[in-house]
Amino acid sequence: SRLAQFVNILHQLLQPLEHASHDYVALSYGKVKTQNTTCTLSVARAFRAEMTSSDNNNTDDTALCIAVVGNRFLRRMVRILVATALREALVSMRQMESANDSYLPTNITMMNGSINTTTTTTTSPNR
Repeated sequence: SRLAQFVNILHQLLQPLEHASHDYVALSYGKVKTQNTTCTLSVARAFRAEMTSSDNNNTDDTALCIAVVGNRFLRRMVRILVATALREALVSMRQMESANDSYLPTNITMMNGSINTTTTTTTSPNR
């Protein structure tokens, strides 16, 4: 499925960050108040999670989860890192999509710690 492909691309983008120390000053916001901006991420991965509703209407949902665990974080570092990874994964998906049909999230927003997406389906005029 396209969601599985998207999660795989996102995971591949995050994976090289695991178990490595990097200077994340470019992914911080505002004036950095520390001299050392090196952080080590022990976990940086994307995966799908299946959720079952608890409100007795038997609806199941699939969520895209991104896990980032590190020894420290700079101000807004995780938010900027996740947004950048999502954007780059969407760009990769769009490049891989054929010119015929596409079914990709077109609007991603962060609300109360969760990501909401609006999805549109477009069909090429050649059909």
